[in-house]
Amino acid sequence: MLHSVTRGTLRTAALRPPGDGLAGLLGRAADLALAPGAGFPDPAHEPDDALAAARAALEERIAGNPGAWGATTLLSAIELLAELDAAQEARELDAQRKRIADLRRVRTAVDALRDLPAAEAVDRAPVELAAACDFGRSMVSSVVGSMWLPGRLHISEDSADHADAFLDFVRGARIPLRHTLLETELVRRRMPALVEDPIDDGRTFKDIIRASRTAAYVVAPITARDRVIGFLHADRLERRRRVTDADLDRIAAFASAFGLLHEQQVLRERLGVQRRRFRGALAETEAALERLEQARLELDESLAPPGDAPVARDRGPKALPRIASVLTVREREVLALLADGRTNAGIAQELVIAEGTVKAHVKSILRKLRVPSRAAAVARYARQAQR
Repeated sequence: MLHSVTRGTLRTAALRPPGDGLAGLLGRAADLALAPGAGFPDPAHEPDDALAAARAALEERIAGNPGAWGATTLLSAIELLAELDAAQEARELDAQRKRIADLRRVRTAVDALRDLPAAEAVDRAPVELAAACDFGRSMVSSVVGSMWLPGRLHISEDSADHADAFLDFVRGARIPLRHTLLETELVRRRMPALVEDPIDDGRTFKDIIRASRTAAYVVAPITARDRVIGFLHADRLERRRRVTDADLDRIAAFASAFGLLHEQQVLRERLGVQRRRFRGALAETEAALERLEQARLELDESLAPPGDAPVARDRGPKALPRIASVLTVREREVLALLADGRTNAGIAQELVIAEGTVKAHVKSILRKLRVPSRAAAVARYARQAQR
């Protein structure tokens, strides 16, 4: 019976926001649970754990001996449970809103890299990461074979202490990915990590920890084409602003989006190279075909009888060759477009050939039809088309 009353009261009272702050709410819960000041985590550092502990203590007290309380006290306890639930729901909603805002900032930061060449985007990534996620220092690295190669290191002005030693170490560093190393584990598992005690953590690479003097950091693998190609590391030098689980989510989101972007950029650049090579090969092929056509025309002219040269006037349809019998399919296409009023450039665009090839075809048409000009060839075409 008590359980059903509690559920009904919670639905009504949960709408009432707490009016005395989290500390006051926890104090009232401790008093009602007969556990003043005992057992609740510090709400300043672990508010969610403190709320959960207060709710558990209060529920245990209600379930243990509800008859020891008067009706008013019991109702107050049930209402306080509802206030604890409302406080927890408010915290969860606030956390969701913050996460959405974080993801929007991450998306904006990655979008800022979208139009850059791949190499330039890699160089710029730590800067955008630090700005979007409020890190003091951030670094992008590459993975080549079994080597971890620290690359671009960004250090904000507020985190400039010991920057020279850190930069000197990163410059040219090559770190073997031994099986005990945290980064090796990230390559295998493809999961981000929060390192809260780098000095005592046996998985960290101590040389870079000493050079950076980091107190805690987050790291996420960069994945492209289903393999890890690098890492993003970030931290804050100020101990009062150490990295948290929220920072782990942020760097993981940035690394995931950046990996996809980098894959697209590399593919786009490779396609661009292939496209340029294809266009170059096509241009060379068209030039070769044009040279062959020109050589064929010159050979035909050199072998033609003296009386077979083009004449300046029409000697009548019976003395002239039929178009279909002397022109190739391509030459007939060119002549039809000439009759349609197209220029050499227009014909080249229509037939997807070089303009020089069109000129060679026109010259061949004039020679074969024994006419002196394009206009005469078009007139011949028109007369035979009417028959």
